[in-house]
Amino acid sequence: VTGPNVEPWAMYMICLVFVAVLALIARNLTRGMQGRQWMAIRDMDIAAEIIGVGDRLGSIEPGRSATFFLCEGDPLETANQPLRAWIDGREIDLGDRQKMLHEKYREKYRRLGRNQESR
Repeated sequence: VTGPNVEPWAMYMICLVFVAVLALIARNLTRGMQGRQWMAIRDMDIAAEIIGVGDRLGSIEPGRSATFFLCEGDPLETANQPLRAWIDGREIDLGDRQKMLHEKYREKYRRLGRNQESR
């Protein structure tokens, strides 16, 4: 397909197919989960620079202010609960009194042999 005796139109078609395949791969990368996450982070950096706070916001690096959370799946799904969260770089406790009491009494009943989860 390549060499000194290849017609120019054949080389053009090979290059055109190659560029089309690369464009298709790039489009699928940006539409996939990883691509959307990368573009969201990139857009956050650009937005912080535009409003003039790029020196302290817009990326997750030491010395910058960041607020984010970690969850098991898609954060927009109502069934997924946040696992951990940070505000201004400090981890916050996601527990509340009801969760604390639930764990306390679940452990108490487990020790007594009255495990309600097995019923």
